[in-house]
Amino acid sequence: MDLFDAEAAERVASELDRIVERRAREARDTERVEEMWAESVRLYNGHRRETNREAWRAYHLNQADRLEATAAELARDHRARAEALLGERPGKAFEVESLSHYLQQGVRDAGAAYAQRKYWTPQSGASAKA
Repeated sequence: MDLFDAEAAERVASELDRIVERRAREARDTERVEEMWAESVRLYNGHRRETNREAWRAYHLNQADRLEATAAELARDHRARAEALLGERPGKAFEVESLSHYLQQGVRDAGAAYAQRKYWTPQSGASAKA
C-alpha cells in the first residue's frame, strides 16, 4: 500500500481551492453589501435632513403668518381704541405736539397738565368735558 495517494491529494487540493475561492467571493460580497448599506444610510440621512429642513421652514413660515395676523389684530384693536378715545373729545384732535411741548419744558406730570386742560388722561380713567 502506498502512503501517498496522489489522487486523494489532488482531491483535497481542489477542495481547498474551492473553499478559498468561495470565501474570497463571500468576502467580496460582504464588502459590496457593506458599501451598499453605507450608501443606503447616507441616502436615508440626506432624505431625513431634507425632510427636517422642509418641516422647519414650514414651521417658521406658519409662525410668521400667525404672528403677522396677531400683530395686525392687535394693531386694529389699538387703532379702534384710539379712535374711540378721540371720539370722547368731540371737536378736539389729539395733540401730540402739545404733549411733546410739555415734556420738553420739563413738566413733571404731563398727564396732570392735560387733565388741567380737561383732556382724557390715563389717571382720570375717563374724559372730562371741555
